Amino acid sequence: MANKLLVKGTLSGTSTTPQIQHLITNAWTGATVFNTQTGNYECLLDNVPAADYTDTPIRARVPGTSPLVTAETTARALGLIAKVLDGTSGGSYDPTTALRTDAFPAWAVPTTTYSRALRTYTSPTSWDYTAVYFHSDNTAEFMVNGRCVIDGKKFYNAGSGATCLAISVGVPVDIVNCDFGGNPSQAACSIRAPEVTFINNRNFATAPASGSTRSRGVFLELDNGDTKCRKFTVTYNYSIGSAGIRVQNMDDNTSLSVIGYNDLREINTLKGDNSREFKSAIQILNCPAIWLHIKNNQIISTKGVGNGEDQVNIYSAVGTLDKPLLIYDNYVEQAVSSRLDSGNNGFTGTGTTTDLSKSAGAVPAYVRYVNNQFVRCANACMNIAGGHNIEMFHNRMITYGLFEDGGSIGQQSAAAAIFDYYQTGASKFYENYVVNNLIGYYTWYKERRDGTTGIQATDNLHLPDPITLDTEYYERQLWEQKKVTNQFSVGNLAA
Repeated sequence: MANKLLVKGTLSGTSTTPQIQHLITNAWTGATVFNTQTGNYECLLDNVPAADYTDTPIRARVPGTSPLVTAETTARALGLIAKVLDGTSGGSYDPTTALRTDAFPAWAVPTTTYSRALRTYTSPTSWDYTAVYFHSDNTAEFMVNGRCVIDGKKFYNAGSGATCLAISVGVPVDIVNCDFGGNPSQAACSIRAPEVTFINNRNFATAPASGSTRSRGVFLELDNGDTKCRKFTVTYNYSIGSAGIRVQNMDDNTSLSVIGYNDLREINTLKGDNSREFKSAIQILNCPAIWLHIKNNQIISTKGVGNGEDQVNIYSAVGTLDKPLLIYDNYVEQAVSSRLDSGNNGFTGTGTTTDLSKSAGAVPAYVRYVNNQFVRCANACMNIAGGHNIEMFHNRMITYGLFEDGGSIGQQSAAAAIFDYYQTGASKFYENYVVNNLIGYYTWYKERRDGTTGIQATDNLHLPDPITLDTEYYERQLWEQKKVTNQFSVGNLAA
């Protein structure tokens, strides 16, 4: 799909010649309009490939400057805002003018009604291994052409809390077509290897014994460790009843890694005694250097079951200007506490948040969210609580505030916020933007809260009232249509 990119703003406070020359590396076409009296400047680029506006830095130059810098740097320096626009509407959207009056933009109207029923999976009734640890001395049976390949095996935790499959080797690892089950405290699968391929696997988590302090582990844990992971691919997997995918301690951004097309259900972090832990559907944790795309994942929980924290948590993870951490085309439905019987129970989760440790660890940087959907989120849909050069644009944030039975989803702040929660100061918290998103965030106490600290109302498109359950249901329809239109599926690729 072709898109339009609108870069606009005012050249106040600069002595630059009143003309901006754009040098586009991908041979896009566009025209620049500059008003010499007001200093207002606008450039609309046509026929921008969908992949390029998320994956490729847009190159631009202000005359007299050298060398070439990305449009992001140029635009920010001139006080401009880059907006990504879908081209199928045949026009452009100017956030400084009157708000749209139609309920949904023309470029986002589903043409077919899709079922809300989710695909079902059947857990195995027998298992091949119970809580095993594979390392360089006992993996000979799995070695294929210098790689450790485990295909079609079933791993279980019988109740000890140990990891179903832990593997630490100095060669590339391929885990494909495998099943995991039980109640591991740390992870169903934990891998340390220089390169990891984790495709078409399933996880059927069970609850810890009632009253116990046993944790629920994550589905998959990838840890840099002493093997120095350079690249990983985690795609087409299914998990239910636990936290999801955790990537930690990565410090090599030489190669592009991918987390995509996964189906993560009922994200649950409750212990047996009903206390909970801070775990997520997808968490990128303490990664001072990482080149990663998180794309086309489906994360869905239902009332009274899911109890994850931030469904997507970026914690001290650092991209670069040319290799940003890109999070795009994902669908997240429900980020709420499952323990609403006594308020929010300390639930601080959101749809997604960028976080950091003030005392130690890297500051998240160059994280870009594009074309994601966040539906039915307590506290907030999208927050920037720490870091710099964090951008959230062309996302959809929709919340009604009540469940189908009329119950509240719990504490609600606002759809989005930009705030230096960890008080790191201007040297570590800057150039963060939430712009050109579609927002309709209604609270159970009947108040619209589309934005708060750091969010300008004119920078985003706001759905008119009323926001209802049907508005939330509409988002699932859009997601199902996106999968059909773009010809992709999520979850296990069963025959």
